[in-house]
Amino acid sequence: MKHPPYHLRVNKAIDRFLLIEILDRLKRNGVDLSNYTYYGFGGPFLEDCRLIHDRCPEISIVSIEKDRETFKRQKFHCFSKQLELLDGSFKSFLAQFSSRDGEIFWLDYTNLSLGHFNDFKDVLGKVSENSIIKITVRAEPAPKELTSENRERKWRDFRNRYREEKWEVFQKKYREEKWRDFKEKYHEILPSKAQPTDIEERWSFINLLQKMLQMASQQALPALGESIFQLLDSCYYNDQTQMLSVTGIVCNKKEVSEVQKWFKDLPFINLTWAEPRRIDVPILSIKERLHLEQHTPTLDRTGHTVSDALGYKIDNGEKHIEKLKQYEEYYKYYPYFVRVLI
Repeated sequence: MKHPPYHLRVNKAIDRFLLIEILDRLKRNGVDLSNYTYYGFGGPFLEDCRLIHDRCPEISIVSIEKDRETFKRQKFHCFSKQLELLDGSFKSFLAQFSSRDGEIFWLDYTNLSLGHFNDFKDVLGKVSENSIIKITVRAEPAPKELTSENRERKWRDFRNRYREEKWEVFQKKYREEKWRDFKEKYHEILPSKAQPTDIEERWSFINLLQKMLQMASQQALPALGESIFQLLDSCYYNDQTQMLSVTGIVCNKKEVSEVQKWFKDLPFINLTWAEPRRIDVPILSIKERLHLEQHTPTLDRTGHTVSDALGYKIDNGEKHIEKLKQYEEYYKYYPYFVRVLI
């Protein structure tokens, strides 16, 4: 029942707006969204549902919530008769789900579990063509080494096997067992070339998860079938912890080229399962944002233009330019958060 304040997190907000861009592009290409239904995990404040309702009011909205107290908060924050709040688990909902004319799913998880990949596959197998599916999972790798704080706990866990080993040997055993457990858990969707180091280094782990999602999509929509999951967007960002977010469209294989044309000129588009983009915008005040609006968009998107406009650094070293480069990239999706005293 403990929820991160998603409604106040700029990277998460940008990820939401990128979904809206995809829906806008569907509308521009003649897809009638009035027949679509959005399914998501709205959380206590229903932020994603509010954004969908505001930007695409023709879409019906369903939020599924299994936690009883969170569901009560959702009822308190319910903002439209067009929003349906369902009390129950997503697996129970999915077991009874049947496709309508079009669906938009956001499987927005705060952790990583094999069940999330299975949910993803189940959804892909049930939705109609031209449905948009988005999945977000935790992308934090397991610790590469044991720390002194959890050494004693691990000694207790492994005492029957490794208690006589030296610390260096024990570290090796720990890493081997960590990789063995990961392979055993995710073997069905684990790429054949995956290596133990893939679950220890952040960038390698993010790429591994994307490949696992790609494999899951191919298992759900096999080569002999008529439909395919066409990737549209892939990004990672920090939201209290590192997250990977993947968005795509289920379409007929004969129409893949046409569907790709719909989206190919979007600046963030990823049609080939290339490496995911990073979203890491700086935290700026409203005064700074209003000042920088005079200097955006920029032609080069190197961060230097808005850096010169500010006249001071907002972070240390190279991080300063990297953060402002990210701002130049995503400035139009950057939300305004204000404090109101009542």
